[in-house]
Amino acid sequence: VTNEGNARMCTTLPKTHIAVMGMERIAPTFAEVDVLITMLARSAVGARLTGYNTWLTGPREAGHVDGPEEFHLVIVDNGRSEV
Repeated sequence: VTNEGNARMCTTLPKTHIAVMGMERIAPTFAEVDVLITMLARSAVGARLTGYNTWLTGPREAGHVDGPEEFHLVIVDNGRSEV
């Protein structure tokens, strides 16, 4: 989540992209993604304002010029599943 939309540029430039996220950001359905995105933007600054969400879908496909050659996602539990 960003408020200026710069994340897309930062995620397409490197050859290898390593993303780290907390497991609480995993949503089982797209309906729940809508709720999660609304909460993320508001909780980032404590106010209602425009937030830009970037969906990372993995390494670029053959023939595409944008995106990393390699993509690694690290999902952090850190005790969250016990709460």
